[in-house]
Order: sequence, then structure tokens, then C-alpha cells
Amino acid sequence: MRAMHAGHSPGFTLLEMLVVLVIAATLAAIAYPSYRHIMHRSQRIEAHLALLRLQTLQERHFADHHAYASQLRADGRGDSLPIAAITENGHYDLSMRVDADGQAYVAIARARQSGRQAGDSWCQQFSIDTVGTRRSATATGPWRAEPGSGCWG
Repeated sequence: MRAMHAGHSPGFTLLEMLVVLVIAATLAAIAYPSYRHIMHRSQRIEAHLALLRLQTLQERHFADHHAYASQLRADGRGDSLPIAAITENGHYDLSMRVDADGQAYVAIARARQSGRQAGDSWCQQFSIDTVGTRRSATATGPWRAEPGSGCWG
């Protein structure tokens, strides 16, 4: 039979538990912002793909009608493109500005304020225009040409 030493019990002390808790909290404080940054970067691809698809549809519309479409409609009726005004996973709203003569456009993807990308403050908006110029902006601007900001990269 084993004799137990008086005052010593097997297990962890309160001090040991606090040290482990501090280490775990420090690791979480370092890892979480990095995780959010990586998630924002990966979800930006949704905006990029939607704008590139919109650009392709605009060029097809221009080839058929000699003018760019002025609206986005999922059903593609009238002078519109067959694309929804919200990206596939719902992280971005799509919009478009077309010149009066239909010869130039700017397509814009804006992070939805109710979505996950709302926290991606540096890259809230993306745009692509008739000649393929890519830009990005914060929620309030100013627009920055790419490459440079890292939002399209």
C-alpha cells in the first residue's frame, strides 16, 4: 500500500491552471486576427469572379447590341444582363453605371454591411470598367487603381 504525503494531492494547482489559461488566451489573441484576415482575403474572390463574369456578359451584350446593358436582372429581360445584383454567397452587392450612349460602363461590387465582409475595411468595394481597369476602395473611398492596394491580388 502506498502512503500519501500529507498536504499533497495529485492534480493541477490553481497557479498551473492560470498559466495554461494565460498561454491559451495569448495564442488566441494572436491567431484570431490572422484568421479573420485570411477569411476576408479568400472571400474577396467572390467579388472578383462576379465582376469578371459581369464584364464577360457586358462584352457579349455589346457584340450583339452595339451598346452595353444598363441593368442587372437575374432573368435577363430587356436591356439587362442575366446576373443577380447579389453575389453567389451573398457577401457583395453588384451595381453598374453605364454612360448615356451605352459605350462605357463601370461595374461595382460592394461588401454587404450585414455580411462577413463588412469587417474587411480596407477592401470594401471593387470595380472594373470598360477597358478592364481594376480599382478598390474602402467603404467611403477613395478609389485606388490596382495593383497597389493588394485587394485584387
